[in-house]
Amino acid sequence: MRKDALEYADEIVEIFGKVNRDLLLVLKTNNYLRTIDMRLGSPGNSYSVTNNISWKVYRDEILARKRLGYFKFFYELLHYYMLRIGMLLVEYGVIAGQS
Repeated sequence: MRKDALEYADEIVEIFGKVNRDLLLVLKTNNYLRTIDMRLGSPGNSYSVTNNISWKVYRDEILARKRLGYFKFFYELLHYYMLRIGMLLVEYGVIAGQS
């Protein structure tokens, strides 16, 4: 894996440059929590905790956008629930995630 990472280092840096900084923070936080859980032997599921908090923040941001108009607001809200349902289906194994 390290060999592949070195081979594609430029592409990886380019992709990370395009990713929202808030999302990178969530992913890195999840990575740290998972590592801490593994080292401590804790059975806690930090992925679920991070995921639930992230969804709450996303939902709150959509609700704060009401001033943009009802159509845009309901579009964003529909998008939120479609994403949420899709992620739950992947989490519970109903549909396979992309690898």
